[in-house]
Amino acid sequence: MGNICCDFNKRIDAKNFQLITEIARGHSSKLFLAIEKLTKQQVAIKQYNKKEIITKDLVQNVFKERNLAIQLSGPFVSNAFGSFQDEDNLYLVFEFIHGPELTHIMHQTDNFGEDFWRFYIAEILVALDWIHTFGIIHGDIKPENILISAQDGHIRIIDFDSATDIIKETSTRINPPIVCGTFAYMAPELLKIQNPTFASDFYSVGVILYEMFHGLPPFYSPDQTKMLDQILNDKPIIDELISKPCGDLIAKLLEKNPNERIGYNGFQEIQKHEFFKGIDWEQIAKKSLTPPLIPKPLFQNIEKNNWIPPLEVSSILTQEEQKIFKNYSFQSNVVKELLNSKSNDEK
Repeated sequence: MGNICCDFNKRIDAKNFQLITEIARGHSSKLFLAIEKLTKQQVAIKQYNKKEIITKDLVQNVFKERNLAIQLSGPFVSNAFGSFQDEDNLYLVFEFIHGPELTHIMHQTDNFGEDFWRFYIAEILVALDWIHTFGIIHGDIKPENILISAQDGHIRIIDFDSATDIIKETSTRINPPIVCGTFAYMAPELLKIQNPTFASDFYSVGVILYEMFHGLPPFYSPDQTKMLDQILNDKPIIDELISKPCGDLIAKLLEKNPNERIGYNGFQEIQKHEFFKGIDWEQIAKKSLTPPLIPKPLFQNIEKNNWIPPLEVSSILTQEEQKIFKNYSFQSNVVKELLNSKSNDEK
């Protein structure tokens, strides 16, 4: 990370953090594990290159993700601490979730039963219902975007850069890129570039539930064109060994027509399904139930000599291009209180 530029940042900046290691790469971003120097707290920092964002016409997308990060703060998401920038890059700072992606749990050799998976599906659905109360459709629900916390065993939903705010985006919609990795979990209406609904997210939950018992999504092929045809036209083949309530829920979540999909008329449709008989939804929402698994924490023993040095600045952006990102930076109230308390302690 380079010198903070353009006087757009007030308090939180690169000097607050030490990069530890790169966790993942997205289509236009890198995700780092870092340490906040004052508190020694581990955080996740998502980095976007400004020039690449401009070239790929993703400016609206990164601002949308930043705005949603401000808006969404709760128990089922990775909460944002703030954002800042230097001359080359944008940085979005999140709570770091110590734990694996759901896909890691799903592909273990253990033969987990319905009760095991029912817990996680219920938490995912409650999390989505909470997100939907803000008028937000996630748009990219898949196992890689669901983390299992090693601290408490509960789920966190991440990565809102494909989300849609149906309140603010009634006339224009920024369509997420269609790529093979996400393709298999996307609802048919999204692939047709039709307006999404909350039921679009529920379709993705149906894909995950199917994969939990079959090992693969219901419609999957290395050939993207073939997979598109399957998603739009084929019916899922459900294993006869799966219980009737589970199979019925999968079929209803994977309904092609969003208007006929379970959950289209409200989350309560799904809550009342027989598959969830006996589930205490209030306890799920409060995270009061004991999770069936507490995974091992990640990135516990990274040697200091392997830490990432500060990134060099080599800006080729014009002053006008820099102005595009003028209002990107923010910091949460939690960070403001933390920095103020630290400043008072030092006086």
